[in-house]
Amino acid sequence: MKLKVSLISLVCGIGMLFAAESKNIEITQPYTYTTRADSNMVGVFMHIKNLSSKPIRLLSGESERSKTFEIHKVEGEGKDKKMIAIKELEIKPKESLELKPGGLHLMLIDLKSPLKKGEKVDVTLHFDNKEKITLEVPVQERKQDSSRGAHKR
Repeated sequence: MKLKVSLISLVCGIGMLFAAESKNIEITQPYTYTTRADSNMVGVFMHIKNLSSKPIRLLSGESERSKTFEIHKVEGEGKDKKMIAIKELEIKPKESLELKPGGLHLMLIDLKSPLKKGEKVDVTLHFDNKEKITLEVPVQERKQDSSRGAHKR
């Protein structure tokens, strides 16, 4: 019986590592990648769901691992593709928004130290409804075909 309870607790605990929820906002599947040797920045990705009946805006964020936090969007195609910092990100009522490589995403810039596979990075998000959510974002090995895109510093 103790084994069954422990197993259930373990499974539930693992699920919580990858999800954060408040009264109005649910965040799932957060992740980032290991940093490149020639870079001091990294993208952060996740799904954000607005559980409320009003639009919610992500206004800012922070991490102790970086000096700067930005919200980015991608514009253009091919060689003209570039990343642009934006002031906020709106999540419509009862809808989800996916932050992903090559699309909307968050950036940790001027990292204080490289990110290594298996680490967890604390990232705090600030929303216009005064909610503040802190996530433990797992660091994954960078995929071989993962490119820097238009990020240049």
